[in-house]
Amino acid sequence: MGYIDSIRAWARGFLGIDQEQDKRARQYERLDDYFKGNQRKPLRVKPGQADDNTLVNFCALVVNRGVSFLLGDDVTFDLPGDDTTAEQELIDATWDANKKDTLLYKAALRAGKFGTGYFKIMPEAVQYKGVLYSRLVSLDPRLMRIVCAPDDMDNVLAYDMRWMEERPDDMGRLREVYVREYTVSQTNGDGDKTWIVQSMTSRDGVRWETVDETPWPYDFPPIIDWQNLPREDMRYGDSDLEDIIPIQDAYNESVSNIRRILRYHAHPKTWARGLGQSNTTSWGADEMVTATGDTAMIANLEMQSDLSSSSAFTLSIRQTLFDIARTVDLSSIADKVGALTNFGLRVLYTDMLSKRNTKRAHFGEALIELNRRLLIIAGYSGDEPGVVVWPETMPQNRLETIQAVQAELAAGVVSKQTATGELGRDWNEESERIKSQPREFGGFLLEQFNQGR
Repeated sequence: MGYIDSIRAWARGFLGIDQEQDKRARQYERLDDYFKGNQRKPLRVKPGQADDNTLVNFCALVVNRGVSFLLGDDVTFDLPGDDTTAEQELIDATWDANKKDTLLYKAALRAGKFGTGYFKIMPEAVQYKGVLYSRLVSLDPRLMRIVCAPDDMDNVLAYDMRWMEERPDDMGRLREVYVREYTVSQTNGDGDKTWIVQSMTSRDGVRWETVDETPWPYDFPPIIDWQNLPREDMRYGDSDLEDIIPIQDAYNESVSNIRRILRYHAHPKTWARGLGQSNTTSWGADEMVTATGDTAMIANLEMQSDLSSSSAFTLSIRQTLFDIARTVDLSSIADKVGALTNFGLRVLYTDMLSKRNTKRAHFGEALIELNRRLLIIAGYSGDEPGVVVWPETMPQNRLETIQAVQAELAAGVVSKQTATGELGRDWNEESERIKSQPREFGGFLLEQFNQGR
């Protein structure tokens, strides 16, 4: 370790930042940059030279496409009993109050980008239709640190959240202040696990002053975390981007090189000999050039290749990127879409489906636990928090699906209710509509008859 490295290590220790936390902060910054398109430029640009660096942001596409494939049109929660139970109504109203679709997308997006997602529960903090419900907040993973037991990463001891904000000092001037919210577990005299939320501030990020301590009256913390993709060696999960960043750089370099070649060599260069003493000459597009002498000659110097090999190499990098990301590149199957069967689609989407199902297992477990905590906070037992009902996000040949359901109905191996669900319809709604159709149609005919039509 050099002198500068020693100083940095000392500073990190002085500020309470260990090497692992510092490494994670740098990693998060890199992931965020590549997601936003702030990527490494492969070509050097001299002063006055055109910038041929071309950055094609596949990182954002991979994450956003993954979130859409994970969530689909509408995620719902199904608790035991019918839809009119008090517990079901509470969960539905709480999520409606928190704008469920937007909140879930934001939380899944952050988890996909940084590898770990977080929700925070704030009881009775949002009003909806005149009633106070718990507010659910998607926390920024860059602000979070999880403290686990050394021998058990599933045993969370504390959640440490730090950020900076501007606050007025004694003179009314705005000053940057370090803010810390430390949610730590404790054991009371009866041996039960409890939690306390400590609010702290600091002017320098070193000396912390506790300004408030709020007991959390439950045996679970107000924060819940989950892994985007699982890791067996730590509490934090894997990002969708970590493995594809080097391939993203390679793609940008290949595209940028092709662009630079085209800039200088895409158009033909005219050359001539025997036209005179000058080394250079010019003429307008509507002018004729004449030459005299047996050795006079005018010709065009053109590229001897259309860069097909370079284009093929670039396409190969693109396909590798999507393979590593376990995401289907839609441009690669655009010419096959009309001929694909449902079986063929599932084969093409096998890896993406496996990745989606893994994400749903982790995210779904967190959502069920979140609903359990919401029920307990509202005064229910929380013993049956229900299940997450995920929509089907796999593209399908609609006609083929209908034919398959019809065959199952004809064979008597499936009920009409199940068949209705497989076709994406709500059985209760469709049953009521079907029952009302004859009456509505008969009433229409009677009305027309009475009007003499």
